[in-house]
Amino acid sequence: MTLANLLNSLQTISVELIKSGKGETAYFFIKRYDEIIKLNNEQDSIRQIVKELSTCQAMAQYGDFSPMEEKLLESVVKDAINFLDHSL
Repeated sequence: MTLANLLNSLQTISVELIKSGKGETAYFFIKRYDEIIKLNNEQDSIRQIVKELSTCQAMAQYGDFSPMEEKLLESVVKDAINFLDHSL
């Protein structure tokens, strides 16, 4: 699994959350996206961010996510876990 999959999932959930008026929650994902991009090839730092994303499923409960937003969050978590499992 490539980092590009995760970045795509982060963009998708951010757009959906903004559309539904959840800007603060969207900012969480936008910030992680930007951090990953800025870190470029700093694998250890990127892994730390991705590790955080792999454990954020509970956000759906306290963030009042719609079913679609929950599915997008599941994709973020899944892509993060897959990246961690397949990266050095």
